Amino acid sequence: MNNQNNNGFGFNNPDQQMNYNGYYPNQQMNYQNGMYQQEPPRSNRGGGFFSFLIAIILVAGLVVFLLDYTGKIDAKSLYHKIVKTQKVEEKKTEEKEEEKKEEEIPDSKTPNPYEDEFKNMCSQLDEEGKYNFEEYMNRVSNTSTLPENPTIDDKWKLYMGLKYCMNKICFINEEEPYDKYIHRFSCETGDYVVEDFTIE
Repeated sequence: MNNQNNNGFGFNNPDQQMNYNGYYPNQQMNYQNGMYQQEPPRSNRGGGFFSFLIAIILVAGLVVFLLDYTGKIDAKSLYHKIVKTQKVEEKKTEEKEEEKKEEEIPDSKTPNPYEDEFKNMCSQLDEEGKYNFEEYMNRVSNTSTLPENPTIDDKWKLYMGLKYCMNKICFINEEEPYDKYIHRFSCETGDYVVEDFTIE
């Protein structure tokens, strides 16, 4: 019997021989609580999700490059088209936001040529917040006298020069036959707006 490679424990491979603590040398041991414990094998799986994401991006870039190289697509024009479309959409969004802000913020710089008259009308409101409302109702009732297919001019002649208030908001219709503007004033907030005559 050849004992040159036999250590008495039945192992012929020197790497498999146990050390004096009874553990194999190629095993990782951790000394805890007064005794050696074998550490579990460590995972060597790589970077996980981010590595997968980077790989996907690289593959996508390679595909686009190959398609552009073979003439299947024009990557440059496609890129510029996407960027241009995005810029146009951003510009439209900004314009809409600006328009919205302009609508929300009243134009306090608009001169109010009827300011004194509006204040006088507001001082004469009844308990329901109305002033000269009967005249407004009379004008409305006279719409039956209009032609069968009245024009905007026909309607304006009926309401032209009317001054009244309801719900603490006063209206003054201009007396000019061509400038069909209605001046509106809030007795509570002082907001003043000029509107076009658009009664259907």
